[in-house]
Amino acid sequence: MRHLLLALITFLFFSSSFVLAQNSPETDYQYQLSQYRRQYAEFQIYKKDYLENHTLDNEQKALQSAQLAIVSRELTLASFTRILKQSIIVAEVDHPLINDTYSSIDELVNYHLNQATTAAVIQTQKDLNAFNTTYQTKIKANQITLDTIQIVNKLAHLLRFSQKLEEQYSLLKPKIESKKNLALLATGLEEIDAQLIKINKKLETVIGQITVYQDVSSSNRQSALEKITGSLVSIQLSERKIVERLIDFDKNYVDR
Repeated sequence: MRHLLLALITFLFFSSSFVLAQNSPETDYQYQLSQYRRQYAEFQIYKKDYLENHTLDNEQKALQSAQLAIVSRELTLASFTRILKQSIIVAEVDHPLINDTYSSIDELVNYHLNQATTAAVIQTQKDLNAFNTTYQTKIKANQITLDTIQIVNKLAHLLRFSQKLEEQYSLLKPKIESKKNLALLATGLEEIDAQLIKINKKLETVIGQITVYQDVSSSNRQSALEKITGSLVSIQLSERKIVERLIDFDKNYVDR
């Protein structure tokens, strides 16, 4: 039993952020990110040269470096979004909100891949301006989608951990209920039961908040995001406290 509880601790500490093996999505992201950083740094150099000396050669170098940086940026964003999808899949949670998120992820990945393809044919300043103008119209909506995906990723792992926590509690509880004459144990079990109910209610509340997040007005969106994030952190802390209490019970009150 103790091994299972220790496994729960490991799961808890790493579930709120995507932790993956060195698989294809993560490897691709690291590669694309390094490419983007290099291309963007080169763009800054060529842009500075052009601003200081408006020659045709400097203009072409600045345009080409801008094009390469944009392509790298879009490929990086696509790779990052793929990692989020992989992380959500790893949680193995079947929930309507999470299942609906997969289509949003695929749409966002395809959008960035299409933008990379579009940017690859930029040749003139006019092309660059047209691309940026069109791109700006989608930035806010895409950021909201990405924020939602990241929140759902955290939610998926907290839901999964909550399920595992209740499973382990159901196994441990019968082993210590016979000793409920001990005030500490009786109180402890009552507190755990109450905490599990609170966690489930908080999870339901967060799910509701995420569902309407994209419809929140622009002026209130940051506040809404902070509120959701704060709730997720609170849930994680509550789950951690229950794990610590279960380990204490298992170590000191379960007969071997």
